[in-house]
Amino acid sequence: METKSLTDDPLPLNMAARCLRVPAGWLREEVSAGRLPALHAGRVILVHVPTVAGLLAERARRGEAVER
Repeated sequence: METKSLTDDPLPLNMAARCLRVPAGWLREEVSAGRLPALHAGRVILVHVPTVAGLLAERARRGEAVER
């Protein structure tokens, strides 16, 4: 039987920020600016943690600053 991680499904922005260990406000700004992908379900913003973590890792490899 396959086990599923908590982060396999999109999470609300605040919970995703905790998983990614980044400030929720910073994550919200990045999503709002279109620099990170998210799903919008009404007023709720959902983030797929593995996807965003991969994008942040790629930014770090390229030497892009992560502004807070």
